[in-house]
Amino acid sequence: MKPADYPFPLRVLLVATLVLFVVNVFFFSGPLSAFFAWANSISPGLATLIGSLIGLSVIGWQTRQGFKNLIASQEHRAEKEREARADQARIERDATNEQSDGERKALAAALTGELYSLWRQVSNNRAFHVVNTALLKEMEREGIKTKEGTLTLPTFRVPIYEANVEKLGVLGSSIAGDVARVFSTASVNPTSQDKLDVDIKWWIATYEAVVESMDIWMEDISHVVSRLVALEHGSTDPGTLFELDQQREQRKRTAATGGKPHGAG
Repeated sequence: MKPADYPFPLRVLLVATLVLFVVNVFFFSGPLSAFFAWANSISPGLATLIGSLIGLSVIGWQTRQGFKNLIASQEHRAEKEREARADQARIERDATNEQSDGERKALAAALTGELYSLWRQVSNNRAFHVVNTALLKEMEREGIKTKEGTLTLPTFRVPIYEANVEKLGVLGSSIAGDVARVFSTASVNPTSQDKLDVDIKWWIATYEAVVESMDIWMEDISHVVSRLVALEHGSTDPGTLFELDQQREQRKRTAATGGKPHGAG
């Protein structure tokens, strides 16, 4: 293909390029010739010095670049090590949290099972005292004024609770306090071995009080079981025993006023 066959814009660009080349040769040929002439006139000693200076400059530049690369590499490695340590700490923290969560749920399940058993025992003993109270009232109707006997109140064994008292803290202070409250009642019921010869009304009042206290205790046990089950399964906490006490007091006040709110006219 001949130059005359090229498109017009391409021919213009080619001519402009040749013109610029000629101009560059014209302007720079003189300085380049002078530089080469000066270089040929330099003495060997000065040429060696200049070469050494250039070589040292190159070595210095390479050294600086090497130090920069080394510092960048060290910073990059330090950053990676920090990230690795942070990841390791997070993994260990997550593992600790999972272990604590597993221990908390396992303890909640074990205490729930023991509370179910305790509730059944209390319920059975309550039935005995209800029957006993009914017999005493029948004796009173028949004219019996006094009765001799031994006041026997039940005691209950709670080995799982006793073995894990020091671990209650994993449940959280609120639930741990309620758990300790319902279980402590199991070990504070005294049993009198002395025979008593007292008014039958005293016996009736005593056993009625025992039945009432057992009703409250059983309600407390059921409430704490609900709290433990909520903790184990992640559901809504029904509230503390203190709140349950307030609800009972409100029910008593409402019953005492015939269903009207306290203070209503």
